[in-house]
Amino acid sequence: MVQRAIVEHRGCSYGCFTTSAILIVAALLIAVLPYVGAVAAGVGLYFLMRYIWRQYVQQRPDASSVQWGLQFAPIARKIMAALLCCALAASLMAAFAASAGMSAETRNAMTTREQQEEPQSRNEPEAGQREESPSTITAGFVPADSEFSARLRISA
Repeated sequence: MVQRAIVEHRGCSYGCFTTSAILIVAALLIAVLPYVGAVAAGVGLYFLMRYIWRQYVQQRPDASSVQWGLQFAPIARKIMAALLCCALAASLMAAFAASAGMSAETRNAMTTREQQEEPQSRNEPEAGQREESPSTITAGFVPADSEFSARLRISA
């Protein structure tokens, strides 16, 4: 007797779903990457500040800034450093969000401005200029009773 192997085909929907899920996850990771970098910069600055403080206290224990800092409990110094680093991370995140939003707003504003300026530049030449610039290709329509329904004029 011959045994048959049953092969299941998952079909196109399985591959398409997997591919689209991978693309969505990759896009989200790319979008989140600047924010992860901002948080990493804040955490790195926190540990750098603690290292610098310890070195400074060891080298200059009589300095006025060291005496002022030692008035606070160690947990208070850590909290102050953490608040400063959180402010840095938040400002970096706001800068990333503002630059992303501004680029979209700028792109939309430029498109709107170009659409508004386009009809004026086609109909009315500016004062002191020729009607058309040297390397302009324009298409104009002539009356229907003419032998040509449209003409192409190339200005040289």
